Amino acid sequence: MTRKLLLLCVWSGPLFMVSAFLGMVVLAGFVPPPSPMASSAEIAEMYIKNKTGIRVGMIFAMLAFGLIVPWALAIVEQTKLAAPEHPILAQIQVVCCGLSTFVGIMFAMVGSLASFRPDVLNPETTRLLNDFLWFWWLLPWPPFALWGIAIGVSIFLDRRTQPIYPRWAAYMTLWLVLCYIPGVLCLFFKSGPMAFNGLISWYIPTIAFFAWAVIMTKLTFSAVKRMANLEMD
Repeated sequence: MTRKLLLLCVWSGPLFMVSAFLGMVVLAGFVPPPSPMASSAEIAEMYIKNKTGIRVGMIFAMLAFGLIVPWALAIVEQTKLAAPEHPILAQIQVVCCGLSTFVGIMFAMVGSLASFRPDVLNPETTRLLNDFLWFWWLLPWPPFALWGIAIGVSIFLDRRTQPIYPRWAAYMTLWLVLCYIPGVLCLFFKSGPMAFNGLISWYIPTIAFFAWAVIMTKLTFSAVKRMANLEMD
């Protein structure tokens, strides 16, 4: 039963990614993000023309970010086995995945608010909400970074002959942490690669996170199945 529950939690990862894609890309049309240089009228028009799609998309986004919790906890269970003598690393992961979920759900809440009555709001207000939406996506990176560091350190501390996760997964996770940091540059630029729709500030952190999530999901599936086989032996 424990193995089945763990596998179910790991399956939350693919569901999270599919739901996020449907909500943010297909329905809301938030990818690519609008330019910070767009006028108030242009931003307001974007929300007016697709207000239903954005509202439904944000429902899918909330579901997606809620699914992070069981998926992340499946990883926590594996890293506890990797570093059982350091339980604080697992505790850091639990707290940080909860905070990360809060960040995601609040992102969807702000998108929902901006699409609630865009036809009667002052366009400047809609643009302010849109700015807040993308700042909220990029600036609260510390919980994600601490989460990644705790995972990476746990993997490095695994001294067994057949580790739970391969050692390269720790390097990959710590590299991901570095990818988050350039997101703060969106505070200083309204155009170019460091704006909140730019290559460095938005695309690199976002794509890196979802690529990492895909790889960690596959590795966690393998780890759960492998540990179950060892227990049966």
